[in-house]
Amino acid sequence: AYIFLGFSYRFSPGKISAPQEKYLKSKQAIEKALALDGDIADAYAVSGMLKSTYENDFAGAEADFKRAIELNPDSPMARALYANFLIIPG
Repeated sequence: AYIFLGFSYRFSPGKISAPQEKYLKSKQAIEKALALDGDIADAYAVSGMLKSTYENDFAGAEADFKRAIELNPDSPMARALYANFLIIPG
């Protein structure tokens, strides 16, 4: 549940909260998900999304995406978010 909460905060409309507030809520939810179980692929995928879009930590983001796919090669969320990330550098 925390994974999808973190994901949904990222894409919530701007009127609900400011971008920095959305980022903090997303980050807290993903940290909680990983604290509960550090082997959930989708948590790493959303963490990678946050690192690439808010933190400009592209190396950390790529590491998270690769970890997500390593944990679950069939995760649609991990594959889709990683594909979006790969569009950035072309």
